[in-house]
Amino acid sequence: LVVIIGAVSYFNAKAKAALAAAEPMYNTAAVEKKDLKKEVSVNGTIGSVDKKSVVADISGVEVTEVNVKVGDQVKAGDVLCTFDSSSIDSKIANTKESADLAAQKSNQAVSDAQTSYNDAVTDKNTNASRDAQAVTDTFNGYQTSIAERDGANTAYQQAQADTDAKKSAYDAVLNDPNATDDQKSTALQAYQQAQIDEQAAYTTLDTAQAKEVSKEAEYQNAVQKQQDNAVNDGRTVAKQDSALDSAKLDAQSVNSGDTAQALDDLQKQKDACTVIAPIDGTITSLDVEVGDIYKGDAIATIQNEGELQVDATVDQYTISDITEGMSVIIKTDTTGDLEMPGTLSFVSPVPKSSVDNTGKVTVTTDYEIKADFKEQNERLRLGMNAKTTILIAEAKNVLSVPTSCVQRRERHSRRQTSCVQTDGDRKYVTVLVDETTGETKEIDVTTGLETDYEIEVQGKDLKEGMTVIIPDAATTESATETDDVIYE
Repeated sequence: LVVIIGAVSYFNAKAKAALAAAEPMYNTAAVEKKDLKKEVSVNGTIGSVDKKSVVADISGVEVTEVNVKVGDQVKAGDVLCTFDSSSIDSKIANTKESADLAAQKSNQAVSDAQTSYNDAVTDKNTNASRDAQAVTDTFNGYQTSIAERDGANTAYQQAQADTDAKKSAYDAVLNDPNATDDQKSTALQAYQQAQIDEQAAYTTLDTAQAKEVSKEAEYQNAVQKQQDNAVNDGRTVAKQDSALDSAKLDAQSVNSGDTAQALDDLQKQKDACTVIAPIDGTITSLDVEVGDIYKGDAIATIQNEGELQVDATVDQYTISDITEGMSVIIKTDTTGDLEMPGTLSFVSPVPKSSVDNTGKVTVTTDYEIKADFKEQNERLRLGMNAKTTILIAEAKNVLSVPTSCVQRRERHSRRQTSCVQTDGDRKYVTVLVDETTGETKEIDVTTGLETDYEIEVQGKDLKEGMTVIIPDAATTESATETDDVIYE
């Protein structure tokens, strides 16, 4: 009996041991329904939405006066500091003196050219009036000479007719046998007088004809002179007009050319020696002292405390995931656990850079971002530390498993330690159906949003509360030695 009992006890213990050895060992995870958020958190500082870094458009000048200190409240237009402008003042004075002399010369040249032009116009008009009168006078003289010639010609023709008549009368007396000597003498005298009168008329006609020719020549000369003077005077006026235009252009060049530009540049440099606040706000940094030689870098920073924001940077691995307009949650030490909502208002398209005293530019791999508060908080102050959590994506009320379940296998490895397993293009999870028997089944799934801790899963037969198996490396490799599943 003792032997039998011992044997039974031995076999029971052995069966229990075998059963225990046969029990499967699982790493499991629960399928949960929850809201998933993919977020990234960055540390930054509280800054101002309205922030200006004050620089001057000049360098190499000595700081002669500083009127503010860190913490001072300033208004736009307040003088922050001044630079020594004595050398610039001297240059302005010398340049103005040279410019004034040049302007005087150019203005005198314009005045002289204007006078010459006016004289040329006056001469042209005077000559034109005089020449027109000469043409009129000579034309009238020519017309008078024609009339005198015609009169002399008529008188000559009449004298010829009278001579012919007197000759006929004399011939008649000579041929008259009854004519007395007195009659013959009288007829002869009349004929001789007629010849004398005819000769006198001829002389008068010849004189009148010569006068006509002379008067015509005078008229033609007057007309030619009028034409020649008009051409010459016109050329003179045009020449003087061109000279006047040239003088005006020279004067304009003097007043608005290189000298004027130089004066304008010098005046801008002088204005730059008085540095004024561009906005209302608080001086949050001041980088100059009296006696410093200003090299062109930042003089001061002014921030308006009325509207604050968070200034931060993100690395090159994160920048591609964020865009302007994304929601943020901001927390600070001074506000404790208070979560202040806001919006990402700026994402720099280029990495942050800096310039040292030698002018060397250093480019980092960090990108500047800015986040605006939805509502301002009176406890916030400039320069405070702030943690900003950026919401990149979210999925509400979805089934999920821990992201730690999802691991990547090396190519050609049969090792797979993931809730979500793959078989070619297929994705599935292995669900534990019965913990006692170790019964499992595979459910096809698709994956969605993945956060740092969890991943969204969807499947027709997948339910909240199910337990999914995460095969460990040893189990997976042992199992795959006897099945036909190929993992890629």
